[in-house]
Amino acid sequence: MQHDSMRVRRCDHEGVRAYAAGVRRAHALCFPEERPEGDDEIDDEFFDRVTFTHDEASVTWFLLFDEDDDDSDEEEEQIAPEDRHVVGFAAAVVYATSVYGMHVAVVPSYRGRGLGKWLMREVQLWAIVDKGKDQIQATVDASATRLLRYYEECGAHTERTGFGSADAQTPTVVRIARTFTETIARQEVESSRGRRGRVGKRFYGEGIREQKPVRGFGNEALFAWFGWLPVGFLVAMAAARLSK
Repeated sequence: MQHDSMRVRRCDHEGVRAYAAGVRRAHALCFPEERPEGDDEIDDEFFDRVTFTHDEASVTWFLLFDEDDDDSDEEEEQIAPEDRHVVGFAAAVVYATSVYGMHVAVVPSYRGRGLGKWLMREVQLWAIVDKGKDQIQATVDASATRLLRYYEECGAHTERTGFGSADAQTPTVVRIARTFTETIARQEVESSRGRRGRVGKRFYGEGIREQKPVRGFGNEALFAWFGWLPVGFLVAMAAARLSK
């Protein structure tokens, strides 16, 4: 993938319709269990479904594109090339005194590169600069411990909401929230924009130490563990020469 080709575009509820096929493709790849049976769902029905209780006109979308993606899967022959370039998305809406994050998703083949964090940071910057809101909130299934840990590593904190099914003894949904300043929002989004999904210290504005603690075995984790090996090898060679 050509990293310089990665872009995030912000769209209102009308602008996102120009990329409807790409958004629907990405959504199906990210949430296959939510895909309705049959292929007769029209765009209006799709956007009504994914915005659920919120007014569709109030939702702002952030679309992640790989403009050099030349995916030519035979199953996607009916999707225009420009729509296949949508590889992730986020959606948010102003809610009371904060911004509510409705969706953030990156297609499986592009995960592990910090792209989901980039999308969240774009939402964060828009929230404080355009909407004057210094907090983002979202709700997460309480059983999704890995997802909750990921959000906490991104700076969010969790709160028990008391929400859940009527017969649940403990809450099945938790609320996550993060408060930030405009300075922090700008610094973080510029870091992600500069990186554009690249992996490795030379692509990080903050340096490799910002990747820790490492969890999992994605590209970032592998580099954090093995990125110093070449340095160690060179040091060992230098020591061997000095000992001769």
